[in-house]
Amino acid sequence: MPIAAAVFGHLAQRDIRRSSGRLGGGGLALGGLILGYAGFVVGLPVILIVAAIAIPNLLRARVVANEASAAGSLRTLSVAIAAYDSTYGSFPASLEVLGPPPAGAPPSKNAAGLVDSTLAAGSRHGYVFLYEPYDSVGDGRLDAYTLHANPIEPNRSGRFYFFIDESGIIRSDREPASARSPPLQ
Repeated sequence: MPIAAAVFGHLAQRDIRRSSGRLGGGGLALGGLILGYAGFVVGLPVILIVAAIAIPNLLRARVVANEASAAGSLRTLSVAIAAYDSTYGSFPASLEVLGPPPAGAPPSKNAAGLVDSTLAAGSRHGYVFLYEPYDSVGDGRLDAYTLHANPIEPNRSGRFYFFIDESGIIRSDREPASARSPPLQ
């Protein structure tokens, strides 16, 4: 409203000057200008203070949401990896094979349809997922894995790094997480 008061105050003063004395109200126009500019001068700092408080809180909320999404995505991937193992007899060679099959095709070892294409591509909500399957006993079967969720931009897209392996325990840390990191609470 202060901007409207200042604009209309200027317009009224212009009309009064152009009227050659036929119009009055110069005092009201001046009052509108003064109140408009005073409201703007008083209101702007308030707006800036509110923005200074709100913007960091919104950014912090986005980071927390990204972290919750990363932990949930690790849980989803862990369940999908276990389902793949029970169906095909080993852990998948990559996250991509957990993704959806081509339109109209049935699920297969190369496109199991267990997670959506975004998660199968290894990235979601500010985190990148790094999957490493391996043969722990040397029999040629992928029977173990590590899966990391790392923030794409540390401290901006997420503050924590996450880790899970075939044990199903999600672990987190402020630096790249591992099997020695504390479990997620």
